[in-house]
Amino acid sequence: MGTPKLKRCIDNPILMPNFERAWEAAAVFNPSVIKTGLVYTMLYRALSIIQRAPGDVVHISSIGIARSKDGVHFTNREFFFGPEYGYEAYGCEDPRVVRFEGKYYIFYTAVSDMPPKPENVKLALAITKDFKDYDKKGIVCPFNSKAGALFPRRINGKMCMLFTYHPDIRPSRLAIVCFDKIEDILDRHFWDEWAMHLKPGENLVDLRGTSEFVEVGSPPIETKYGWLVFVPDIIYKNNQFLEFRISAILLDLNNPSKVTARSKEPILYPEVGYEMMRRYNPRKIAMPTGAVVIRDRVYVYYGASDMFCCSAYMNLNELLNYLVDECKIII
Repeated sequence: MGTPKLKRCIDNPILMPNFERAWEAAAVFNPSVIKTGLVYTMLYRALSIIQRAPGDVVHISSIGIARSKDGVHFTNREFFFGPEYGYEAYGCEDPRVVRFEGKYYIFYTAVSDMPPKPENVKLALAITKDFKDYDKKGIVCPFNSKAGALFPRRINGKMCMLFTYHPDIRPSRLAIVCFDKIEDILDRHFWDEWAMHLKPGENLVDLRGTSEFVEVGSPPIETKYGWLVFVPDIIYKNNQFLEFRISAILLDLNNPSKVTARSKEPILYPEVGYEMMRRYNPRKIAMPTGAVVIRDRVYVYYGASDMFCCSAYMNLNELLNYLVDECKIII
């Protein structure tokens, strides 16, 4: 069989900028969605338009929230949280939300300066019980990092997180950190020890033959074949990001640093108008940042053109059978 493809939702974009509200007037993108009971909750990156002086406009990111009954039509959009502390003074970006042991863990990218340098871009954490209020825990990784997602259950008795290690320094890597309690990853000494033993297949995910830049996409979904993660397939040439496509990988259930399968080619290419409308330096972008299983389908939520929230879907079993039968990696 050939590579199965995601089908775009006919309602795309499912979320667009709201020009009447400054905090989300420039763009809304990179959504993460979680289903609780009958309600789908979306957290997304919202880009503001702030004019400091004539001709001097800055864009600051914050996190918006929206809800849906069907996972497609999101309403009740509200501001959830934005920059409050120095470590996130210039942006709260790209949330990934996962429910773990009764609470919702939101890892997001905190930007402390503008224009951002690698040392100003770090992973931060907020926790909520009900999406009505939140508790910011501060910076998680003391080094350049982003796109973190907690695994939804303990693995071998440990909490585990998948994240992008040094995303702004070539070559970036996907990394795994396992720990006993959330306070561990707020401790600089813990990370000093972790960084002393970097090894593919142990705390670095071995994605061979990828571009110089890789990044975590959706939070992991547990299946009988492994942890399913949708990741961006990034085309980077001549010091420029040219295209973000969507691919799928499976990680070993007991050792998620090991890739057991990877789609042979992208399952979605950015090729329709709303995926090619970037405001600056036009490029094609379909950036996967969330995924939810609804009955026999998996819905992938992605940012298009760094401007819109979109969704695409496919049969889950068809994708898993393809990955296991045709894309298995011998480890």
